[in-house]
Amino acid sequence: MQQVKQTRWGIIGLGNIANTFASDLAFVPNAILHAVASRDLNKAEAFKTTYAANKAYSSYETLAKDPDIDIIYIATPHVFHFENAKLCITYGKAVLCEKPMGMNANQVTELCDLAKKNKVFLMEAMWTAFLPNFNRLMELVDSEKLGKVISFKADFGFKADFIPTSRLFDKNLGGGSILDIGIYPIFACLSLLKKPTSITTNAIIGQTGVDESCIINFNYPKSLKAELKSTLLENTPTEIYIQFEQGVAILGPNFYGPSDLKVIESDGNEIIYPKNTQGSGYQFEATHVQELFHNKNIESSVMSHAKSIELATYLDIVLQEIGVIY
Repeated sequence: MQQVKQTRWGIIGLGNIANTFASDLAFVPNAILHAVASRDLNKAEAFKTTYAANKAYSSYETLAKDPDIDIIYIATPHVFHFENAKLCITYGKAVLCEKPMGMNANQVTELCDLAKKNKVFLMEAMWTAFLPNFNRLMELVDSEKLGKVISFKADFGFKADFIPTSRLFDKNLGGGSILDIGIYPIFACLSLLKKPTSITTNAIIGQTGVDESCIINFNYPKSLKAELKSTLLENTPTEIYIQFEQGVAILGPNFYGPSDLKVIESDGNEIIYPKNTQGSGYQFEATHVQELFHNKNIESSVMSHAKSIELATYLDIVLQEIGVIY
């Protein structure tokens, strides 16, 4: 019997999202957490113990150079994604990098070009793209089973404590609602409705110079308008609400992660597709990356380099519209 090959993961940056990802590796076939890295060795050692990793490092470069690592998951604050991903690609490591993959489209393009040049796998960790109910919603839109889309709303908001030096509000750390959470409604809209013909925005810029809240309208032909919202000032439903010609679809709450999909047809018939309950949802993208890595692919067709560049380009446009440039 042929022995199943294990996939050895490394994680750079050991905050909340890294903890969730490490937990979900338990649901990924033949995945092992080989090494973790934090600039605080005590933190790395504690993380190693919690998730039974083989090694703990206090240097990202040392982890990137480890010959026993197949894929590195980058979970640092997004202002560091570009330099961290560049480091890992340069050492020939496959990379799954948290979103946004760069602070602007130029950085994302440079990373994609470098990965192609080095023949190394690179994918932005837009986990939403791999969740079953988000894909079911995409199929509903594309098939026009309920007719064409009449209106579209997507929001992501929570009330954050105002700490000027935190990653949410410090511009030097890439603070603001758009790059942290607004990326999700924008990604959802681009995935479900494709490119808009025009964009309008209305933002609240806080005292630290970042957007604390933003309303974004993606405008399409035939008066179709997508209303997108991101905010650090209030809790919102955090759902996608789509009105079709013959019904309604609601993905949420917390549409960006595992969530219920409710479909209400024009005759009143209601169908609910429950969210997956195993793990937190990161296992879907991790499984996808593993399969591509072992097939020697250097990019994903689901979250391709082109899609990451397109997403970064629209983030740039929105940020330029509201006068916040990184």
